[in-house]
Order: sequence, then C-alpha cells, then structure tokens
Amino acid sequence: MPREQTIRVYANPYAVLDQDGRPAGAVMFDPVDHHAYASDAAPRRYVGAELDTEKTVVLQKAAEGSAQGDIQDTVWKFSDEAVTVPLSHYYLGLVRAGELFAADEDTAEHAGVEYVPRAKALEASKRKALDTWKAERPRRAMPEWAVPRPDGSSTNPHDEVK
Repeated sequence: MPREQTIRVYANPYAVLDQDGRPAGAVMFDPVDHHAYASDAAPRRYVGAELDTEKTVVLQKAAEGSAQGDIQDTVWKFSDEAVTVPLSHYYLGLVRAGELFAADEDTAEHAGVEYVPRAKALEASKRKALDTWKAERPRRAMPEWAVPRPDGSSTNPHDEVK
C-alpha cells in the first residue's frame, strides 16, 4: 500500500478573533481524512488548537435532548508545534486562505503560496486581525493581546514565538 502524502502546518490563532478580540482561529481536522467524529458525542478535534477548559465558561446548558449544544464563552489554546496532516484539497485550501500556515517550503509549494516563517506569518496575521478589529469596532477597546504593558512587554503569549 502506498504511503499517504502529508504536509506540515501551524494553526493561525489570529485568522479569526472572537467577540472580545481573543484569538479564535481554530480549524477542525477534516472529518473525512481524520475521522474527527468517532460518533455524534465525540469531541471535535482541531489542527494545533484545543479548548482551554480552564478559561472556557458554559453560560447556558443545552436543554435535555436538544440538538443545540451549550452556549459558552470559548477560549482557545494554540500549539506552537507543527501538525502533520494529509495532503488534501481541504488543508491546502486552508493554507491558501491563511487559516493555517505552511510549516515548510514543501507545504507552501503544494499550496501555491510563498513560504513565510511562522513568526513572520503570525506577526502579519496579528496586524491584519488588529486592523480589521479597529475598522469593524472603532468604539471598542483594543484586544488585551494588542495592548503593551507599562514596561513595554506584551500580554500576548504568541509574541514569544521564534
């Protein structure tokens, strides 16, 4: 049996910001390739991201037997590690759209995008997310991760990325 071709990607936390400006760019594994749903009750799996169970708060439990899930204030944790995924249209499209970053030149070539090291790609994505936030919410406070501390350091955990 031939070996499955793969690519390596990083999550892009800043592809999406939530209503409070927190990074929320979690991308589901392709259910077809990764059997992301073992059953309807199985938890969803995400590429380089997971729910922060300590900070996520359930605001309203779903009614018994309801198809709708709980209403919650979701907070994400993102990995600094590259993830190996199948070479597929699903993942290549997410790399092209900027929802995932190519982790190497081979992946970028497969996706037809320029390879950009993760730290630079992350910085560009943060700037774009912040510009969008300011344009769409001119009267809202800046997201916490975008406000430097008095000593000039950042509150953003992703600023330490090499």
